[in-house]
Amino acid sequence: MNNTEEIPVLANFIHWEILQLLPERPTTQTELSQILGLTKSAIGYHLKQLKQANLIYITKVEAENRGILQKFYSPIASFIIASYDQTPNELKRYFIQMQIEHIIGILAALQCVHAHFFDIQSETIEELAIILWKQLDQTCQKYEGKKFVEKKLKISK
Repeated sequence: MNNTEEIPVLANFIHWEILQLLPERPTTQTELSQILGLTKSAIGYHLKQLKQANLIYITKVEAENRGILQKFYSPIASFIIASYDQTPNELKRYFIQMQIEHIIGILAALQCVHAHFFDIQSETIEELAIILWKQLDQTCQKYEGKKFVEKKLKISK
């Protein structure tokens, strides 16, 4: 995502949570409300912001048994990341923190598997987080607009 006006929308925790849920399947405002434990009006507010930022779209509209129309929302892409270079400096901290959490999770998993303690300075983890973010940004730009088919591998025992 390169639009400096849309990037702040990604820096909202609720927006990020909604975007994490939508790639699984098209989802309604009611379903999101139940999953996230927020009111339907709160979810509606966030969906409106995501739609205005062109991060989601309405996949289909169906009538419920009482004639109420249900809109099903999907993300514009299965993976959305803010451009490092286009992100305002005051928002970079938020996105760097997200990458730090990913790195800490990876290190924790490696530590469990290999029973090895990683003694890494917080400055090093932050540097790694910025490198990871930039690399994700470059990869997204490289494949932007391309369609991918998910393949499931059958593993025999």
